[in-house]
Amino acid sequence: MLTDKYNRCFSYLRLSITDLCNFSCKYCLPTNMKLKTKSYLSLKEIGNLIFALSELGIQKVRITGGEPTVRKDFILIGKTISCISGIKSLVFTTNGYKLNEIAESAFDAGFNGVNISLDTLDSSKFAVITGKDYFLKVFNGIFLALNIGLNVKINVVLSKFFTFDDFSDFYFLLKYKNLTIRFIDQMETNFINKIGNKFITSNYLLRFLKKNGWKCRNIKEHFDGPASVFIHEHFLGKIGIINPYSTDFCLNCNRIRVSALGDLFLCLFGGKSYSIRHYLNSSKDKLNLQNFLISKMKDKSYSHSLFDKNFGLIDSFSSIGG
Repeated sequence: MLTDKYNRCFSYLRLSITDLCNFSCKYCLPTNMKLKTKSYLSLKEIGNLIFALSELGIQKVRITGGEPTVRKDFILIGKTISCISGIKSLVFTTNGYKLNEIAESAFDAGFNGVNISLDTLDSSKFAVITGKDYFLKVFNGIFLALNIGLNVKINVVLSKFFTFDDFSDFYFLLKYKNLTIRFIDQMETNFINKIGNKFITSNYLLRFLKKNGWKCRNIKEHFDGPASVFIHEHFLGKIGIINPYSTDFCLNCNRIRVSALGDLFLCLFGGKSYSIRHYLNSSKDKLNLQNFLISKMKDKSYSHSLFDKNFGLIDSFSSIGG
């Protein structure tokens, strides 16, 4: 197992396969940032990476972007990873614009879950936030994914665009659909700031849930990730609350990140990255890669420094997938 000096074990890889995205969400990709196509990790390099990590205890892989489905070999990447022994869970995060086209192929390729970034059920507001008039495409894709058996989670960022009307819409959806909607406090970056008193926060939603009969599930399940999950006897769906600013958020960290260019991030806001791409071209470098990873895990900090406005290398979440 990959472990750090705080005795945390790491079984979860978030792998970005591109930093390109066809949306321009205001809290993720500022309009003054222009990304260019780069030489992203190849299918061969990805296979070598996952094979080496699977032998070190990585069991869950999340494919992220940018928007991962813009890559033409997205399904082939899924097939390659799902065939590697030791990988028990393969999921991806998407803006959902292509979900109704690829959901069945993704399921057949070995993906068992999908997270859809969707901050409102108001089609007009959706267009304002994303810069695209794709709401119906995304919404239909969610129901298709549910119907074919993918574990579906919707990620909602509590940004300045989010209102209690938005929460009410999602709340009604949970009454009748077996999915998880996760409300995530917006994280700042070097380019994106927030003014706290203008936002609905996770603490506000927590108070609402407790007053309305929702109970926090005591035992975390495989798909929960960093969320505290709440259930209600009269709702089919579940609510997840993710507060990265909470004091114990990093306590049970179990994830590492690799960027689309082959850089290892021990922490999303850690301030350092390490190139591992030179180990990925040949399977013969597997042992060298594994030894490097084991040694670098000892450098992982106990927690991020968001409270101190230290955002590390993160300018936009499109670069590493959040």
